[in-house]
Amino acid sequence: MGTPQTEYAKIIRWYPQQTVYGVRMNVTLPTAASIGGRYGNGFVNFYLAGLGVEAGLSADGPNAANKQFHWFCNGGSGSNGQYNFAAGSTHSIELSMSGTLINFKVDGEVKRTITQSSKSVSKTLNDARVIVAACDQNYPSTPPKPLDPWSTTMNQVVCSNVQYRNAAGNWVTFSTQPDATAYFPALPNYPHVGTPQDFVRVVSSGQLIASLKK
Repeated sequence: MGTPQTEYAKIIRWYPQQTVYGVRMNVTLPTAASIGGRYGNGFVNFYLAGLGVEAGLSADGPNAANKQFHWFCNGGSGSNGQYNFAAGSTHSIELSMSGTLINFKVDGEVKRTITQSSKSVSKTLNDARVIVAACDQNYPSTPPKPLDPWSTTMNQVVCSNVQYRNAAGNWVTFSTQPDATAYFPALPNYPHVGTPQDFVRVVSSGQLIASLKK
Protein backbone atom coordinates (compact mmCIF):
# COMPACT_ATOMS: atom_id res chain seq x y z
CA MET A 1 0.00 0.00 0.00
CA GLY A 2 1.36 3.41 -0.95
CA THR A 3 1.90 6.35 1.36
CA PRO A 4 -1.37 8.26 1.90
CA GLN A 5 -1.46 11.79 0.53
CA THR A 6 -3.75 14.73 1.15
CA GLU A 7 -4.18 17.56 -1.33
CA TYR A 8 -4.06 21.07 0.09
CA ALA A 9 -6.43 22.41 -2.54
CA LYS A 10 -9.48 24.43 -3.42
CA ILE A 11 -11.84 23.90 -6.34
CA ILE A 12 -14.85 25.45 -8.04
CA ARG A 13 -17.38 23.03 -9.49
CA TRP A 14 -19.96 24.06 -12.08
CA TYR A 15 -22.76 21.61 -12.89
CA PRO A 16 -25.27 21.96 -15.75
CA GLN A 17 -27.94 20.24 -13.60
CA GLN A 18 -29.29 18.50 -16.70
CA THR A 19 -28.94 15.12 -18.36
CA VAL A 20 -26.10 15.78 -20.78
CA TYR A 21 -24.13 14.00 -23.49
CA GLY A 22 -21.12 16.29 -23.47
CA VAL A 23 -19.57 19.42 -22.01
CA ARG A 24 -17.21 21.91 -23.60
CA MET A 25 -15.63 25.31 -23.08
CA ASN A 26 -12.89 27.65 -24.21
CA VAL A 27 -10.08 28.22 -21.71
CA THR A 28 -7.94 31.35 -21.76
CA LEU A 29 -5.02 30.32 -19.57
CA PRO A 30 -3.68 32.59 -16.82
CA THR A 31 -0.89 34.90 -17.95
CA ALA A 32 1.03 33.92 -14.79
CA ALA A 33 0.78 31.41 -11.95
CA SER A 34 3.00 30.64 -8.95
CA ILE A 35 2.79 27.36 -7.04
CA GLY A 36 4.68 27.69 -3.79
CA GLY A 37 3.90 24.76 -1.48
CA ARG A 38 6.94 23.41 0.39
CA TYR A 39 6.64 19.94 -1.17
CA GLY A 40 6.76 21.37 -4.69
CA ASN A 41 4.00 19.11 -5.99
CA GLY A 42 1.10 21.52 -6.41
CA PHE A 43 -0.68 22.50 -9.62
CA VAL A 44 -3.42 24.56 -11.20
CA ASN A 45 -5.85 22.96 -13.61
CA PHE A 46 -9.01 23.73 -15.54
CA TYR A 47 -10.95 20.76 -16.79
CA LEU A 48 -14.14 18.91 -17.66
CA ALA A 49 -15.35 15.80 -15.87
CA GLY A 50 -17.96 13.09 -16.08
CA LEU A 51 -18.31 9.31 -15.76
CA GLY A 52 -15.12 9.21 -13.71
CA VAL A 53 -13.04 10.94 -16.41
CA GLU A 54 -11.23 14.24 -15.75
CA ALA A 55 -9.60 16.02 -18.68
CA GLY A 56 -8.40 19.54 -19.41
CA LEU A 57 -5.43 21.90 -19.16
CA SER A 58 -2.91 22.03 -16.32
CA ALA A 59 0.49 23.20 -15.09
CA ASP A 60 2.67 22.02 -12.21
CA GLY A 61 5.07 24.28 -10.32
CA PRO A 62 8.12 24.31 -12.63
CA ASN A 63 6.05 24.59 -15.81
CA ALA A 64 3.81 27.28 -14.35
CA ALA A 65 6.97 29.26 -13.57
CA ASN A 66 7.96 28.83 -17.23
CA LYS A 67 4.45 29.89 -18.31
CA GLN A 68 3.74 26.58 -20.00
CA PHE A 69 0.63 24.38 -19.75
CA HIS A 70 -0.36 21.02 -21.18
CA TRP A 71 -3.44 18.89 -21.71
CA PHE A 72 -4.13 15.91 -19.43
CA CYS A 73 -6.70 13.14 -19.29
CA ASN A 74 -7.27 10.94 -16.25
CA GLY A 75 -8.90 8.05 -18.06
CA GLY A 76 -8.04 5.72 -20.90
CA SER A 77 -4.50 4.86 -21.98
CA GLY A 78 -1.70 6.98 -23.35
CA SER A 79 0.48 9.83 -22.18
CA ASN A 80 -0.57 13.40 -21.54
CA GLY A 81 0.32 16.25 -23.87
CA GLN A 82 3.59 18.16 -23.92
CA TYR A 83 3.93 21.48 -22.09
CA ASN A 84 3.52 23.57 -25.22
CA PHE A 85 0.49 25.74 -24.44
CA ALA A 86 1.63 29.25 -23.59
CA ALA A 87 0.28 31.16 -20.63
CA GLY A 88 -2.42 33.54 -21.82
CA SER A 89 -3.34 31.46 -24.89
CA THR A 90 -6.86 30.21 -25.57
CA HIS A 91 -7.85 26.60 -26.29
CA SER A 92 -11.12 24.71 -26.64
CA ILE A 93 -11.69 21.50 -24.68
CA GLU A 94 -14.56 19.03 -24.95
CA LEU A 95 -15.60 15.83 -23.18
CA SER A 96 -18.48 14.08 -24.91
CA MET A 97 -20.19 10.78 -25.58
CA SER A 98 -19.94 8.89 -28.85
CA GLY A 99 -22.31 6.00 -28.26
CA THR A 100 -20.90 4.47 -25.09
CA LEU A 101 -17.39 5.84 -25.68
CA ILE A 102 -16.07 9.08 -24.17
CA ASN A 103 -13.99 11.40 -26.35
CA PHE A 104 -11.71 14.13 -25.05
CA LYS A 105 -10.88 16.84 -27.59
CA VAL A 106 -8.49 19.77 -27.50
CA ASP A 107 -8.86 22.45 -30.19
CA GLY A 108 -11.20 20.13 -32.06
CA GLU A 109 -8.80 17.17 -32.16
CA VAL A 110 -9.54 13.92 -30.30
CA LYS A 111 -6.70 13.37 -27.84
CA ARG A 112 -8.09 10.32 -26.08
CA THR A 113 -11.02 7.92 -26.40
CA ILE A 114 -12.11 6.16 -23.23
CA THR A 115 -13.97 2.85 -23.18
CA GLN A 116 -16.17 2.47 -20.13
CA SER A 117 -14.98 -0.32 -17.88
CA SER A 118 -18.25 -0.83 -16.03
CA LYS A 119 -20.54 -3.70 -17.06
CA SER A 120 -23.41 -1.22 -16.92
CA VAL A 121 -22.25 1.30 -19.52
CA SER A 122 -23.85 4.71 -19.86
CA LYS A 123 -24.75 6.69 -22.95
CA THR A 124 -25.00 9.93 -20.96
CA LEU A 125 -22.17 11.87 -19.36
CA ASN A 126 -23.20 11.33 -15.75
CA ASP A 127 -21.95 13.77 -13.11
CA ALA A 128 -20.79 16.19 -15.82
CA ARG A 129 -19.12 19.33 -14.50
CA VAL A 130 -16.61 22.09 -15.13
CA ILE A 131 -13.74 22.46 -12.66
CA VAL A 132 -11.29 25.23 -11.78
CA ALA A 133 -8.79 23.90 -9.24
CA ALA A 134 -5.61 24.89 -7.43
CA CYS A 135 -3.47 22.62 -5.28
CA ASP A 136 -0.79 24.28 -3.17
CA GLN A 137 0.84 20.96 -2.29
CA ASN A 138 0.19 17.30 -1.72
CA TYR A 139 1.11 16.28 1.82
CA PRO A 140 2.85 12.89 1.97
CA SER A 141 0.89 11.99 5.12
CA THR A 142 -1.76 13.43 7.45
CA PRO A 143 -1.84 17.23 6.96
CA PRO A 144 -0.49 19.37 9.79
CA LYS A 145 -2.55 21.52 12.13
CA PRO A 146 -2.40 24.35 11.48
CA LEU A 147 -1.99 24.03 7.75
CA ASP A 148 0.90 25.76 6.02
CA PRO A 149 0.21 29.28 4.79
CA TRP A 150 -1.35 29.08 1.34
CA SER A 151 1.20 30.25 -1.22
CA THR A 152 -0.23 29.41 -4.67
CA THR A 153 -1.53 32.27 -6.78
CA MET A 154 -2.64 32.73 -10.37
CA ASN A 155 -3.86 35.47 -12.64
CA GLN A 156 -7.35 35.04 -13.99
CA VAL A 157 -8.40 32.03 -16.02
CA VAL A 158 -11.34 32.65 -18.34
CA CYS A 159 -13.66 29.72 -19.00
CA SER A 160 -15.99 30.92 -21.74
CA ASN A 161 -18.63 29.41 -24.03
CA VAL A 162 -19.32 26.85 -21.30
CA GLN A 163 -21.92 24.54 -22.81
CA TYR A 164 -23.52 21.11 -22.52
CA ARG A 165 -24.89 18.88 -25.29
CA ASN A 166 -28.51 17.79 -24.85
CA ALA A 167 -30.40 14.72 -26.08
CA ALA A 168 -31.20 16.45 -29.38
CA GLY A 169 -27.48 16.98 -30.01
CA ASN A 170 -27.67 20.74 -29.49
CA TRP A 171 -25.09 22.67 -27.49
CA VAL A 172 -26.71 24.77 -24.77
CA THR A 173 -25.04 27.50 -22.69
CA PHE A 174 -24.78 26.89 -18.94
CA SER A 175 -27.36 28.98 -17.10
CA THR A 176 -26.74 27.71 -13.55
CA GLN A 177 -24.35 29.11 -10.95
CA PRO A 178 -21.12 27.41 -9.88
CA ASP A 179 -21.00 25.84 -6.43
CA ALA A 180 -19.26 27.52 -3.54
CA THR A 181 -15.55 26.78 -3.36
CA ALA A 182 -14.72 23.37 -1.88
CA TYR A 183 -11.65 23.18 0.36
CA PHE A 184 -9.35 20.21 0.92
CA PRO A 185 -8.65 19.40 3.74
CA ALA A 186 -12.18 20.41 4.54
CA LEU A 187 -13.29 23.39 6.58
CA PRO A 188 -13.80 24.03 9.49
CA ASN A 189 -11.39 21.48 10.94
CA TYR A 190 -8.58 22.66 8.67
CA PRO A 191 -8.83 26.42 8.10
CA HIS A 192 -6.85 27.49 5.06
CA VAL A 193 -4.17 29.84 6.32
CA GLY A 194 -3.14 33.13 4.74
CA THR A 195 -4.27 34.69 1.49
CA PRO A 196 -6.01 34.07 -0.77
CA GLN A 197 -8.73 32.33 1.22
CA ASP A 198 -10.94 31.95 -1.85
CA PHE A 199 -10.99 32.45 -5.59
CA VAL A 200 -11.94 35.86 -6.88
CA ARG A 201 -14.64 34.99 -9.38
CA VAL A 202 -16.91 36.68 -11.89
CA VAL A 203 -19.75 34.62 -13.34
CA SER A 204 -22.03 35.40 -16.26
CA SER A 205 -24.01 33.29 -18.72
CA GLY A 206 -21.66 30.55 -19.92
CA GLN A 207 -18.57 32.21 -18.46
CA LEU A 208 -16.48 31.82 -15.31
CA ILE A 209 -13.49 34.07 -14.57
CA ALA A 210 -11.45 33.01 -11.55
CA SER A 211 -8.17 34.10 -10.00
CA LEU A 212 -6.17 33.62 -6.82
CA LYS A 213 -4.76 36.90 -5.62
CA LYS A 214 -2.38 37.77 -2.79
